[in-house]
Amino acid sequence: MLLDIPPRLQWDNGNGYCGETALQSIGLFYGAWLTQGLIRDINKGEFLLQRLSPDDRRDPIRTITRFHFTYNEWDWVNSPQPQFRYFCRWMKRSILQRHPLMFGIFLPGHGL
Repeated sequence: MLLDIPPRLQWDNGNGYCGETALQSIGLFYGAWLTQGLIRDINKGEFLLQRLSPDDRRDPIRTITRFHFTYNEWDWVNSPQPQFRYFCRWMKRSILQRHPLMFGIFLPGHGL
């Protein structure tokens, strides 16, 4: 099942903007135009899916909430290993409910 989300062009400005582009696409799915710059301004920096440290001023949950989006965060901390089957089930449920998804993949030893 594909959701009716058009492809987006990510700004080529230094580092990042993949999170901003993903959030912009979700906004368009619901009929809201959000600029990548506005998303970055509200987030106080690059939009990542989680804070990198406790003192990181970027707060993706606050940003999503400011746009009045509801969300269902994947519980990667408590999910049994290996996680891919549980993650795929979580994604499938979301897509079948016509909820857009955004996710990142972290590979241990490869940094952020």
